[in-house]
Amino acid sequence: MNLKSLTGALVAVALSAPLAQASGFVYVGSGLGTECSQFQNFQQCEYDGSPTIIKFDAGLGVDEINSAFASITGEEWAFTNITTNSDGEILSLTWTYTPNDAADPFITAFAPKYGRGFDMYAGSGYTGSFEVGQGLSHLTFFDTGIPPCTNGDCPPDVPEPTSLILMGLGLFGAATAARRRR
Repeated sequence: MNLKSLTGALVAVALSAPLAQASGFVYVGSGLGTECSQFQNFQQCEYDGSPTIIKFDAGLGVDEINSAFASITGEEWAFTNITTNSDGEILSLTWTYTPNDAADPFITAFAPKYGRGFDMYAGSGYTGSFEVGQGLSHLTFFDTGIPPCTNGDCPPDVPEPTSLILMGLGLFGAATAARRRR
């Protein structure tokens, strides 16, 4: 493999990586009742140690917001690609979350509730989608369970794979140029 084809392959991988990471959520299971039925109230509800952030009702209006997230209003979410049944009940949608400030939580799970059950999706990211067999009752989002950083005590950012690939390409190119000059 020559240098041009190797560089082309690495660039193709770097450019396709964000597309593959667009939705980092996977279906992890279903349950009966609600996702918070074992808790006394919405404020105490959690999934795998991650507290609830917000719950939207069947019409995608804000139903409840966890008081731990004072910066959340519901306007951080946008819903698109909505399909409904003949009764106007939502069967599927795509959601996008856009945090407004550093205090806004990071989503690690969401649960669409429908009929007598709910589905749970876990992962991380700012967008996701789902499809349910019966009309949506409500949609709940969960945080990381890690409080937002304050007073400059934030952990360092971990570079994403695309950045590492691009940095590697740059180092490889610099080393090749230096070798040719000798």
